Amino acid sequence: MESNATDAIFVYMVEGVRFQKKELADAVKILPDTMSNKVMTIYDQLILEGRQLGKKEGIEQGIAQSLQTTVLNAFDNGVEIPLIRLITGETEEKINAILRQNKRIR
Repeated sequence: MESNATDAIFVYMVEGVRFQKKELADAVKILPDTMSNKVMTIYDQLILEGRQLGKKEGIEQGIAQSLQTTVLNAFDNGVEIPLIRLITGETEEKINAILRQNKRIR
């Protein structure tokens, strides 16, 4: 029971109060050793989740940038849109949107 209550309080502290990193570290310092070890485990889990989310977002941005570069380079070198579609696997609408955003077509 005590473990669940500790977890709930910690989650509230992190999510509800939105502690800054230093405030969280200061709060952990005053906890008894048995609790601070558990808090650091939860803290580490939150850090890992943040890294995984950042990595996922970075990959998605990289893929989008790569697609844009491929579409623009192909179009600028005279490759027709149907062939760009075949090469990239994207829809004609998406390719046209990229070209419009980059002022290659109207």
